[in-house]
Amino acid sequence: RGEAPGAVPGKGMMSPPPVPKVDSMMPTSQEAARLGELERTRVRALVKAWVVRGMRGVAIDMLGEDADQRQPCNYCIDRGVQHLVFSAGGRRSPADDASLCISFADVREVCRACDGPDDALAEVSSAAGLSDEERARCLLLRFDTGPSTAPDWTQVCFMESTPEEAKTFAVCVRIIKRYSEDQRDTVRC
Repeated sequence: RGEAPGAVPGKGMMSPPPVPKVDSMMPTSQEAARLGELERTRVRALVKAWVVRGMRGVAIDMLGEDADQRQPCNYCIDRGVQHLVFSAGGRRSPADDASLCISFADVREVCRACDGPDDALAEVSSAAGLSDEERARCLLLRFDTGPSTAPDWTQVCFMESTPEEAKTFAVCVRIIKRYSEDQRDTVRC
């Protein structure tokens, strides 16, 4: 009978299914605001839980220069959420001789070994022999130790207890760093 391909016998050409309007797929401004507020609440809860954990002190493995150098350490967040303190052994006080105190505002970069470019950890020879699971737990934290006119960058490389904790560390340090920078800029004005 000579009907066109896709035609329904006796009905003529088939019409394509209706395409939903783009506007109906986009959230309204109220929905978008609600989604934004839900995300802000989720992020606040994540940061709060991480800070509470950090204030109690967190056991980590600090990576040394050689692949077999791993030192048990702790990091702790001060009560004002201004500094991150790394201490050798079980020490948790910034006054300890073996402590390294880093202002969140001085953090330049934080990345997980599994997320960052391979050259990010090239300077840390101990990171070269890590398994995939260890790379997912491994963090590199670079920070400024010099005056603002002549930055002197230093770094620490360590492993969190789980890949999820490493991811949370990286996210939360970035958020607190940004907040610290905003606070510092507000004070200057």
